[in-house]
Amino acid sequence: MVDGRRFTTKQPPILATGFEGSGKLVRDLFEAREDGYPLLSAKDESTITPGMFLCGPSVRHEQHVFCFIYKYRQRFAVVAKAIATNLGLPA
Repeated sequence: MVDGRRFTTKQPPILATGFEGSGKLVRDLFEAREDGYPLLSAKDESTITPGMFLCGPSVRHEQHVFCFIYKYRQRFAVVAKAIATNLGLPA
């Protein structure tokens, strides 16, 4: 710690310093919004790379920031339906 205190635990602690998602690896496949987040269609698809969908913490629509559970569970249905529809499959 910065103030010199030390802490001990029975189990090794998990290093939890935050994270940067893997979205940075595909950043060039998406237009950026004014706030820096990827610009997505209503179906979470790139506006410049057809067939490229985004799921996870970078998904934003207008001023909406979806909660963890919604982003990682419910938004998959949006993407799955779009992909099935694009392939001519029932959704």
